[in-house]
Amino acid sequence: LAMCAVVLPRSRPAAPARGETPDGAAWLLARGTAAVASVVWTVSLAVEIVLTYAQVAGRPIGGETFGAELRVFLTQIELGQALVWALGLTATVSLGAVAVGGYASAAWAAVGSLIAFVPIAATGHASGSANHMLAVGSLWLHLVGVTIWIGGLAILVAVAGALGRDLRVAAERFSQVAIWAYALVAVSGLINGYVRVGSLAGLSTSYGALLLAKAGLAVVLGLAGWWHRRRTIPQFTTGRTTPFWRLVAGEVLPAGAAMGLAVALSNTAPTIPD
Repeated sequence: LAMCAVVLPRSRPAAPARGETPDGAAWLLARGTAAVASVVWTVSLAVEIVLTYAQVAGRPIGGETFGAELRVFLTQIELGQALVWALGLTATVSLGAVAVGGYASAAWAAVGSLIAFVPIAATGHASGSANHMLAVGSLWLHLVGVTIWIGGLAILVAVAGALGRDLRVAAERFSQVAIWAYALVAVSGLINGYVRVGSLAGLSTSYGALLLAKAGLAVVLGLAGWWHRRRTIPQFTTGRTTPFWRLVAGEVLPAGAAMGLAVALSNTAPTIPD
């Protein structure tokens, strides 16, 4: 949605030449991807609610009283209530994503998506921290930055074939957005790491080791992004896609590894206990 709002061209004034990609093909593909992804997000969150309750309560799914217990969890327990809010917001976002028709509506739907991260951040691995507001706020900013940065890169890969001569322009625009998203990820990650580790001594723990590894990958990604912005993007030309796929390989692989470490962090006991 963010890519539809500020990066991808919806149309061009001039008619496309023979054999050239039709006007706005990449924008329409990105919009369709957003619509499908938003529905998948909503359904996945509904499934996650059931699995989360089964995990925290230690109850088998489908037991005789499972439905009644789940209802209590969703209406009376803070974690369940937050997940219900998240489900309602993502369902609303999916309606907005399906109805996107231009730059403005894409921007509003993107804002709605970012708001939907609030209850998710409130139930994340930082939500039990002593510095609750700081931890949850920095985690929300982290989610926003990662989604726009890595999600935007994924969309750029998905629509690259439909961009034609607009590939370089779109890559340059995305590069501008990615710089700010990367800065948001770096700053919020430092804040959240400080809240969870507490001191330099905490870096010697398993949680600290994972955090250092994730920070190292973030530095690698920052350097790769700087290099591609200076060297790779200027090489983009119509019909020559090798530099583009070199850019993708240089950023997607370490980004995937960093996200894998983030999952490991969320399931590892922090230095400062909840």
